[in-house]
Amino acid sequence: MAGSYSDAAGSRNRWPVAWALVTERVRQGGNVSDAIPDEAAVEKPHCRILRSKAPAELDRIVGIAGPAVIIAIAVVLGGPIISVVTSLLSVA
Repeated sequence: MAGSYSDAAGSRNRWPVAWALVTERVRQGGNVSDAIPDEAAVEKPHCRILRSKAPAELDRIVGIAGPAVIIAIAVVLGGPIISVVTSLLSVA
């Protein structure tokens, strides 16, 4: 990695450097909450907000998307099956 959070904390334009470091860590497969440091590179209120709200928002999105995907798959697969069975029953 090109820099560290302590380098970002001491620089004049620390936000672009700090967010670039966070972005790099997330691109490498890390969690957003783990990529955000506790040090002064990103101010602590922002860290607390992201660490507390991000998992809750993600849980809510997954909680809504899971059943929606199941219903969509049921409609996509069930529609043709019902169509074929209905046509077979009408022939007999």
